[in-house]
Amino acid sequence: MLITSAHTMEHAMGSYHENLVHGAGLIMIAHAYYDFFAERKAAEERMIKIAKAMEWRTRHPEKILLEHWMN
Repeated sequence: MLITSAHTMEHAMGSYHENLVHGAGLIMIAHAYYDFFAERKAAEERMIKIAKAMEWRTRHPEKILLEHWMN
């Protein structure tokens, strides 16, 4: 199982905001969280593993990261 610090951050948010649904909290922080690492080209191998776990079957996970970095 792949767990990131984003997951831990959401648990902290959920403990502070009792009406926050876990999945909604993850979605709220996901874009900024993963952009942070992608922009710095950090944790490349881990991000590729996450992309594979999410079953990106139409493209190679490496290309997904490269497209983000090129923009």
